[in-house]
Parts: sequence; C-alpha cells; structure tokens
Amino acid sequence: MLDDAQGVLQDVRWSQGSFGYFLGYALGTTYAAHMVHEMHKDVDFDECCATGQLQPILDYQAKHLWKYGMMRIPDILIRQACSGEFAPFFVQHLENKYSDVYKL
Repeated sequence: MLDDAQGVLQDVRWSQGSFGYFLGYALGTTYAAHMVHEMHKDVDFDECCATGQLQPILDYQAKHLWKYGMMRIPDILIRQACSGEFAPFFVQHLENKYSDVYKL
C-alpha cells in the first residue's frame, strides 16, 4: 500500500496547495528543449548522452548560461543563448513524438 512518502503527495508542494508551481516545470522543459535544439549546432548532444561523456554539454551550458547567473532575466538569457527568438521546439518535439506513437 502506498503512503504519503511513496504516493501522490511525495512532492511537498502538493500538500501545501502549490499546484501552480508545476507550470514552472513546463516552462523549464520548454527552455531546455530550445537549448538542446541550439546545442545540436555545436555539440553532438545525442552521442554525449549515449556515451555518458557529458563534458561538452556542461561546457556549452557554462559558456552560454551559467556564467550569467542572475544577471539576465530568462527571456533575454534564452534569446542570447539560442541566437534569437524563443521558439516552440518542445511543442514540435511533442507533436513528432506523439504523432508517431498515436498515428496522428
């Protein structure tokens, strides 16, 4: 039998009523999809993940994201890190993935 530690209340924000917090996860995933799309131009992202050789990915993130810390708001940080406007690469990823899975 599941208890709170193993069941639906394992994220403490749920028990606090912070359901809107999960929008942050969606935004973070969308930013990440955009960064991965951009990263493919300079880093063999899939090969790095497949082999566990993550240093090129970490170096890319350090150069394009981490060195700025809180000096830039997310919109500007993503625009500069991704060479332009924010684009819905995550939406494209979901459409491609689920079109194949569900034959849409």
